Amino acid sequence: MGELIKFPGAGTKSVEKDNSPKNKEGENSYLNTKKLVEVLNILTALKKADIRSFGQHTVNRKRDLVGSYSDIELFGWINNYTEDEIKKRPSFYGAIFDELKYRNLC
Repeated sequence: MGELIKFPGAGTKSVEKDNSPKNKEGENSYLNTKKLVEVLNILTALKKADIRSFGQHTVNRKRDLVGSYSDIELFGWINNYTEDEIKKRPSFYGAIFDELKYRNLC
């Protein structure tokens, strides 16, 4: 009586099925606020240059997609961004930021 029983695998974190940089649980379990500010600065500059790429209907469509992502996946998109990626998909990153605000994560 009184002995501890250890089960195999107990106490270990489950690993995401997709091990892409966007889904690594350890690296993206927090939001890097410095990178978030950098993303917002890039988005602001792009919006000033071309307001048409940020039409509300486009952001709403992207927001539907982004709404299905987990918090860790959203953090991964921000923590692992590249400037070229943001320039190619500004409304997508705008939708990520909107979703982070909606979930009270930033």
